Amino acid sequence: MRTLASKTLIALLVSGTTVYASCYGSFALTKKVHWWNGAASSNKFVQWLVFVGLNVIPIYGLAVVVDALVVNSLEFWTGSNPVKGVASRVEKNADGTATVYRGDEVYTAVPVGPDRVEIYKGEQRLGIAAVAQDGSLVVTDESGAVRLSQNAL
Repeated sequence: MRTLASKTLIALLVSGTTVYASCYGSFALTKKVHWWNGAASSNKFVQWLVFVGLNVIPIYGLAVVVDALVVNSLEFWTGSNPVKGVASRVEKNADGTATVYRGDEVYTAVPVGPDRVEIYKGEQRLGIAAVAQDGSLVVTDESGAVRLSQNAL
């Protein structure tokens, strides 16, 4: 009887530690499939159809299994997830702006001229991206300092 009680206590402690310590992984592969599904179209009905298709095939199910058995195990033992990356998605809005979702961050691009766009992160204005006369892209911050100057391809 004593061994059953101690085995039960150990099982409860181990399962509780796993649940409360969040050692189950980040499911990065599944999140990438989800982000890809959201980027397939800006139309919610198309996104839903793609979602249903990815469940029928079953891409979502395979992603969860690979995450649970392989990727999250690697993340647990090595401390880094080999699949993890920052997923991003762009939505074009009816008012001419664009919203960029990059991980948990949200950026907005607001046109202010034919070749100029203001970049915002939330409510904070980050700067202006503009196309110069030579065709290069120039990004300046709030003070007007050039942060990026790149020739167009």
